Amino acid sequence: MKIWFHADDFGRSPAISRNILDVIYNGLIGSVSVMVDEVSDEHIELKNINDLKIKLHLNLTEKKFLIKKNNKNIEKQFNFLTLFLASRKWKVAIKKEIDKQIKTYITLFELNELRVDGHEHAHIVPWIYSYIINQKQVEVVEIRYPDEDIFYVNNRFLSIVHFYRNLFLLLSVKFLFKLKKYKKINPPIFHGLLYSSLYDEEVLKKNIERCKSLNKDVEILLHPGQTKFSERKNFDKKYFDFYISNQRNIEKDILKNSN
Repeated sequence: MKIWFHADDFGRSPAISRNILDVIYNGLIGSVSVMVDEVSDEHIELKNINDLKIKLHLNLTEKKFLIKKNNKNIEKQFNFLTLFLASRKWKVAIKKEIDKQIKTYITLFELNELRVDGHEHAHIVPWIYSYIINQKQVEVVEIRYPDEDIFYVNNRFLSIVHFYRNLFLLLSVKFLFKLKKYKKINPPIFHGLLYSSLYDEEVLKKNIERCKSLNKDVEILLHPGQTKFSERKNFDKKYFDFYISNQRNIEKDILKNSN
């Protein structure tokens, strides 16, 4: 049985990547999910760190896709829900982007196998999940399966709107997994959706206590990568607010103080 901490969003910006690197060097991080839209010096530094599991963090929502229709270029950005409803032409464009990111990832990190999850859990959209595990570039040896247990910490979360948002998302994921048959490929037990953007020392301690009783490998997701105001132009407003949140700094401090 092994419990380790995982960080998403490496590669989204230099500041986010540097904050995650700081936790890797000075705290507790066992694995990292990496965006590869733009390869930076931080990616090369990450590549040279030993004993760290590196996964592809497939980005299909924080980017714009382009198709040609009636001799006109049409641009569109998707979110988790609209990916479900993508038309055939848009699916072709999205699949090409998936192939591109997979190729960049395996080339950059010199891998012959794929460990993968999705930014904003886009990888669990059924047609995307199926495409990933059936693509021919490389063998998929692990794909995130975010079907975590629901657990209660204390009454203070009953007054936090974001907790109910997370709970709704988790219940929706569970419903989707029951509705569709997903092929599991070596996923560790995952925790990180229910208390996403709510983690503090109390939540983490409670979660670790529960995980120890499972006697299985467990991956606990936190987001220690914070951006800075000088990078504001690189984000849409809602995403900048997400990445600049002090909660990310709190989670970084938790991981460093847990060392």
